[in-house]
Amino acid sequence: MTQIIALITSGIPISIILIALINKFFYKHNPDIAKTTVICTDLIGPLTKKLVYPKNLFVDKDVIKIKYDKNLVEILDTETKEEIKVEKNYLRHNEAAQLAAISANICGYERLRETEEVIRKFFMECGFNKIKIFSEYEKIQDLPSSEEKKLSTSVAIKNDSRDIFAFTKGNPYKVLNICSRILLNGKKQELTQQMKTKFKKEIKRLNMDGQKVIAFAYKGLPIKRLPHYTESFTESDLIFTGMIGMGHPLNTDLKESINWAKDNGIKIYITTTNQDRKAVSAATNLGIINPHYFETVTGGDFEINDKKLSKLLQNKEKDFVFAELKPEYKTTIIETLQEMGETVAVASKKPGGNLNSIVDEIKKQRAYIVHSRKFLYHGFSFAIAAFLLNLTAIILQTPIPLSMNILLVINIFVNLSIELSLRKDPLPQNMENRQFQPVSPKIKVSRIFTLALGMYLITAGLYFFTLTRYGWTLGENVLGNEEIISKTSTIVFTLMIFIQVLNGFNLRYNKKSLFRLDTLLNPYLILTSVISLLVLMLISTSVELKKILGLISLSELEIEMIMLSATGIVFIEEIRKYITRRRHGK
Repeated sequence: MTQIIALITSGIPISIILIALINKFFYKHNPDIAKTTVICTDLIGPLTKKLVYPKNLFVDKDVIKIKYDKNLVEILDTETKEEIKVEKNYLRHNEAAQLAAISANICGYERLRETEEVIRKFFMECGFNKIKIFSEYEKIQDLPSSEEKKLSTSVAIKNDSRDIFAFTKGNPYKVLNICSRILLNGKKQELTQQMKTKFKKEIKRLNMDGQKVIAFAYKGLPIKRLPHYTESFTESDLIFTGMIGMGHPLNTDLKESINWAKDNGIKIYITTTNQDRKAVSAATNLGIINPHYFETVTGGDFEINDKKLSKLLQNKEKDFVFAELKPEYKTTIIETLQEMGETVAVASKKPGGNLNSIVDEIKKQRAYIVHSRKFLYHGFSFAIAAFLLNLTAIILQTPIPLSMNILLVINIFVNLSIELSLRKDPLPQNMENRQFQPVSPKIKVSRIFTLALGMYLITAGLYFFTLTRYGWTLGENVLGNEEIISKTSTIVFTLMIFIQVLNGFNLRYNKKSLFRLDTLLNPYLILTSVISLLVLMLISTSVELKKILGLISLSELEIEMIMLSATGIVFIEEIRKYITRRRHGK
């Protein structure tokens, strides 16, 4: 009865059953995401950080590049073309920057409160303290502002000198229109038409880069304080002090995922309610679109029927950016893509929903599908070989070499870990493509039986050789000889572990030789192989464990025989791979 139970147990791929249970309770397998062909993503959040930050400051004759979360700025002198890198507080010595900071703090527009706070914070980092500014200037009057006017002007008096000033900030085009002079090198100079044209070109460039530009200006007012200041009096003949470009920091850590998606035929569409120039700028800088062959579709252009949209999206060579959309338009785009047979994943601001997470999940699920046959080969070939070996022993009335305890140890501590690590192999290039389908991989029965037969012949050969060494002859029953039972079990147990470790490396590729593999591409397999051999070493040195498993110590000669025999599986696999390569002309 014990032999029959051991025989049945040996034919069960226990490690594969354990992997199935692990997947069910601890690992969410989602085959649908593996065949993703399109990723739709919003702009703010998934691709950029939520809050804007200053990217460029124009004061005096300098262009100042500001780095996100950095204390250093790069100052380019537009006249000498010299560039220096300094700390932000270096700007506190610049008069134009000081006046711009005063305008940024004293003037306010409720609708842009968050943006204004970011600007004020930047100027504070440059050494222009908000508290100090308000201790030096007393605000007299705020002039009316509106979304149409796009200007914010305040009148303030300087406490020590009692001089009165008008400070203005707002839309750069509007500010330039009401300025007649500019502050350069601490001197007020005429703001020529040529200068205005140059500034407008720069504003357009910043806008195309997705930046919001805010300009600053001021002028001195008569010393005599008036009961009321009008727009026509204060918002004319101003002195231009500079402008700042604001933008959303890109999530540059997405570039690798974006490149992987594009390389593997996954289209990425930006679907956002934000302005098209912001979306196009982010898409270009992140490498989502080809800047020479793309089309922007805005909410205003979106009054098109489903057939037109479907025809538009069928052009896979062209990139598209969908901007200024209503929420229902986003749904229409996704539904149209799904009707076209595309599998759509949607990137969001939610945890685990960003683009990196989606691409990682696509890779993981594709790897699971592609590599699942490897651990199936590993587990089933072992089960078949173990079953044949035990069956042969029963037929020939020799000791069962693989008891239930030994089978459990090999399956749990060796096979399971190696088979799990085989799923960590990188995806082969020919599997990383748009036509990837999450179907069950085709199991080549011939390969399972080749491995199983190889393992069986090698283990059976050494098993019967050991029996013969102990005086066994065909037809003789040695079931009562405890020493032979322990010796043969120990040799088969040790040999099976060595073979399964080698098979882990053999199974990484169907055709490529074991001697041409880059083993470092799967460090998990190396680690689990080392752990398997350590488990073997632990058992071989533990008296209690050997007693439980019915094992005994081996001589150096026997260990050498086992290691030499184990290499036979490599020889068998190399022959099979060579034949396969020749058959496929490689």
